[in-house]
Amino acid sequence: MFLSSQANGSGALHHHHKQHKPIAPVAWMIIFGDGLHNFIDGVSIGAAFTESVLAGVSVSVAILCEELPHELG
Repeated sequence: MFLSSQANGSGALHHHHKQHKPIAPVAWMIIFGDGLHNFIDGVSIGAAFTESVLAGVSVSVAILCEELPHELG
């Protein structure tokens, strides 16, 4: 519910009601899949850093190169 800053003829504020559409199941699948993908990326980076700093930085750069076009596109 949104309040308008404009007063109606009686000087009282009036409310704007928006119709909300339900979220499509495919949208939930995309959100869940993207979250899972990012979680796995994080686990991979963490595992690589436990191996060595060089491996961690290498995997981080590789994931950055993969994620940049994925998130921007």
